[in-house]
Amino acid sequence: MSKYTAEKSVWINEGGRVVCRNHGGDYLRSAIAHGDGPHILTPLDDWLYHSPEIVTLHNLTCEDCQRIEVHDG
Repeated sequence: MSKYTAEKSVWINEGGRVVCRNHGGDYLRSAIAHGDGPHILTPLDDWLYHSPEIVTLHNLTCEDCQRIEVHDG
């Protein structure tokens, strides 16, 4: 398992989109699985890894996980 797969970590693209590894799309998930990071350039986007400590410090949340919680909650 890659060091860039920590639970509660997120990836942020150049446009500011925040996602967890599960919602990052196939290119990002594949690069993470291959151990790439903390900066990943995919054919569709430019991503930067943020550790669980940074996530907590800046109160970051995966946008897709948040949408699911709001919809299901």
